[in-house]
Amino acid sequence: MKKSLITLFLIIGNILFAQYNLSKTNSTQALIKIQKSIAEKDKHQFYNQYLKIKLAEDIKKAFVNKNYSEDLLIKFSDSILNQYKPEFSSLNSYEEEKTLSFEDYKKREKERTADAKKNESFYNELFNISKQDSLRMAEVMSKMNLSQKTGNIKTDYQNYVLQVQKANDENPFSPKNRSLIIQELDKLFLENQYFSDETQRLLEINFNPNLKDNPFPTPMAKKTGEIEIYEIIPNNIIAFDKIYGMAGETYAERYKILENDIISISVFPVDEEWNINNDFFNKISKYVGDRAKFYGGNDVKITKIKNEYFIQTFLYKSGDDNCCPTFEIQYKTSDFIKFVPVKIRKNSKNSKWNIIK
Repeated sequence: MKKSLITLFLIIGNILFAQYNLSKTNSTQALIKIQKSIAEKDKHQFYNQYLKIKLAEDIKKAFVNKNYSEDLLIKFSDSILNQYKPEFSSLNSYEEEKTLSFEDYKKREKERTADAKKNESFYNELFNISKQDSLRMAEVMSKMNLSQKTGNIKTDYQNYVLQVQKANDENPFSPKNRSLIIQELDKLFLENQYFSDETQRLLEINFNPNLKDNPFPTPMAKKTGEIEIYEIIPNNIIAFDKIYGMAGETYAERYKILENDIISISVFPVDEEWNINNDFFNKISKYVGDRAKFYGGNDVKITKIKNEYFIQTFLYKSGDDNCCPTFEIQYKTSDFIKFVPVKIRKNSKNSKWNIIK
């Protein structure tokens, strides 16, 4: 009896210890062993920890250099997740969209119709659109049914109610949907599918519901496409991609390794407003004219020669489209703080490099 009680206390103690040290559990195998003991209220945190550690292990498998320490890769994994976490406190401040009453809906639609007519009149006058052309455009828009309105206020209201209900039901931040993700992850773990693609997808959504419809970076041996995690210079500079803005532009977040730590670096000689540093611009102005800018995309090559890094990328003149920079430039740095221009050329076939003096 005494022996049974001691065994029981040891089991309970191990469970509590495992939960208490969840953030310090740094292997997927250790996390898998304690998954069944995790309280329901802690499962969101548990699966986030599992995602972080799994990501670190996936990075180690993918990267060419195998000498990265566990601590360093977990710090890198943490940095990636910090960039992909929700941008606002949606997880804790979710509120269902409220449905307007019929009278409030009718009042709102009346105000919107009045505003639309004012705007239509303003733009017709601004762009000298004839009344006849305006009526034709209105007819085309009506046939396309872009507004999804039937013209019958009661029918439109019923459709509006259904749309609000659907939006609430499908909102990935709703407690109901977040709970369903946890249940699906529990089921996959019960089936020993700890490393399947479906498990990875659900781990990402549990971490940030916005990732349901947005890509998360994949660890790669070398960069082959967009939205990846990769080495630029093995055991020296590592990076991952992130999509920014409404246009969905992809940018790289780069980190330099310092012993067992990583620091974020910028590879462009610019300030926080993306203005080129004065000293740098003064040395290139005779080649580029009065104005030029760096775009900040992924078209950057970095090589290391002894203690210096040589960076090759594109430089845009004022008026250049994003697709078509005027110049290609190379510059060097030893600390990613001070940059020295080396050579520049026109971004055209067979163009020759000019050494910057």
